[in-house]
Amino acid sequence: MRPRRIQISRGILPLLLMLMGASFLSPVRSNAQCGPGYTVATEVHSTTATGDGANPTSVSLPQFANPGGNTFIGAQMDVFLTSTITITFTNTSPTATQSFFPLMSRPDELDLNGTDVFDASGNQNLPHTTLAPSASKTYTNITPYNNNNIVDYTIGTGDPSLVSYEGGGNLSFTYIPTIFFNNVPNPPVSPSTPVVNDNLTFQVTYSYCQLTVLASNIITFTATRENGQSVALNWIVANEQPGRRYSVEVSTDGKNFQDQGSVPSDSVRSDASYSYSYAIPAGATGKLYFRLRQSQAAVVDSYSTVRIIDLGAGGPSGFSLYPNPPSDYINLNFPAAHDWKVDIVAADGGLVQRIYYPNTSLARVNFNRRLSAGTYYARATDAEESKVYVASFTIR
Repeated sequence: MRPRRIQISRGILPLLLMLMGASFLSPVRSNAQCGPGYTVATEVHSTTATGDGANPTSVSLPQFANPGGNTFIGAQMDVFLTSTITITFTNTSPTATQSFFPLMSRPDELDLNGTDVFDASGNQNLPHTTLAPSASKTYTNITPYNNNNIVDYTIGTGDPSLVSYEGGGNLSFTYIPTIFFNNVPNPPVSPSTPVVNDNLTFQVTYSYCQLTVLASNIITFTATRENGQSVALNWIVANEQPGRRYSVEVSTDGKNFQDQGSVPSDSVRSDASYSYSYAIPAGATGKLYFRLRQSQAAVVDSYSTVRIIDLGAGGPSGFSLYPNPPSDYINLNFPAAHDWKVDIVAADGGLVQRIYYPNTSLARVNFNRRLSAGTYYARATDAEESKVYVASFTIR
C-alpha cells in the first residue's frame, strides 16, 4: 500500500523547523557602514517561553528606543529551541505486518505584529519501524533540537520594514508551528497525537552606529526645530579650555557628515553655553542628523552624541514641545487628538515619569520632581495608530 502524507496537527511548537547549527551568529556589520568617527555597536533583548505542542507562542520584545540619537542600521531576530517529542505508531491491521521509515517534517512561521517575516522547514528521520499485526511502537523523548538556532532572520537599512523595529514600544512576535509525518502507511498505521515539550528563547539584536570618541566635557547637546526654516542647536560645556572649536556637522543619512559652521570656545568661563542656528534648506525632507566635533591643537578630535530632527514631524502636523529649556513643566503639541501615553526618559534610557492623556492634541506635563541638569526625552505613543514620537529638552 502506497504511503501518503499525514498532517498530525498545525501546532507543535518549534521542533523540526530547521536542522541547522545551534550557534548564534551576530548580524554581520562593518564600521564602513557608519562612516568616520563611528563604530558598530549592538543592543540585545531576549525573553523565554514554553510550548505544549498545540498552540502558537507569542512574546513581546522592546523596540530600539535609541535615546542617544544613534544611527540604526540593522536588526536580527533569533529563536533558540530545545524540544522533546513522544509519539506512538499503531498497526491497525489484524493480519499484515507494516514496515516503514517515519519522516517528521516541519514548515513553520514567525510573525511580527501579525505579518509573516520568516518561513523555514526541516526534516528528521525516525528509526526504521516494523509493526506486527495490531502492534504499537512508542518513541519517547525524541530530542531533534537542543538549543538550536531555528530562526536566523536579519534586516538592514535597505529593508523598509526596519523602521518598525525602532521606537518606544514593543514588538509582538508570534511563532506558528506545523508538523507532518511522512512515509507512514496510513491506513493501516495510525499515529498518535504527539506530546511535545518546547523551551524557546526569543532574541532580537539591534545594530547601530556609535561615536568612537565622545567628548566627555559636553554635558548637553540639543537640537530643536524652531519653525519651518531653522533648527536651534544648544550645548553646555564643563571645564572649558581656550583654543577649542566646536564644528557643527549635519548629515541626511546619519553616516556622512559635513561641516556647516563653527563656534570658538569661551576663553573666560569654565562652564560655558553655546548656541547655533541651522537654516533648513528649501524643500528638504526626511531626517537631519546633527553632531558637534570638538577640535583642539595636539588633541584628537572628539564628538557629541547625535541629535535627529525629522522634517516630516515638525510644525502643526507633528509633535513638538515648549519651553525648552523648561523649569518644572513642558507643553506638548500632538499630531492629532488621540489617546496618548507620554514617557519622560533620561539620557541613559531610564523612565522618569509616565502620564496618560485621553483624546487630546495638547497637554501639559508637570514634572513630579525636580530634574537634575541634563538631556531628557518626551516620548509620546499614539494608542490608536501605534506610532511613537520623540522630542528632546534640556534641564539646566
